[in-house]
Amino acid sequence: MSYISTLAGELWYSVEEDFIEALEVIGEGGWTDQVDLVTTEGELTEDEVGGIKIPFGVYRNLGRNLDILLDLARGGYVIGTSSDVRWHGFFVKPDGTNESYQW
Repeated sequence: MSYISTLAGELWYSVEEDFIEALEVIGEGGWTDQVDLVTTEGELTEDEVGGIKIPFGVYRNLGRNLDILLDLARGGYVIGTSSDVRWHGFFVKPDGTNESYQW
């Protein structure tokens, strides 16, 4: 069963192995063409090796993999909604911030 969600956000990685693992998750899910990868020095801070920008849009099953991407990230945020059974809105960050709204 698919999990459809509307998402937007950006996640930043400071450990190269974590960024590579995040890229593998993105690749395995088929989202490589839907997200923007940040790897150039001009867009990264001194302690970042890469980033994933998630443009506002509807994604199939990416919401199911957010926990993995967030666990690997050192900064950023993702906001989203889904209507899987009931309407659900959320704001999550790699630091454990998780605000959830249901109606």
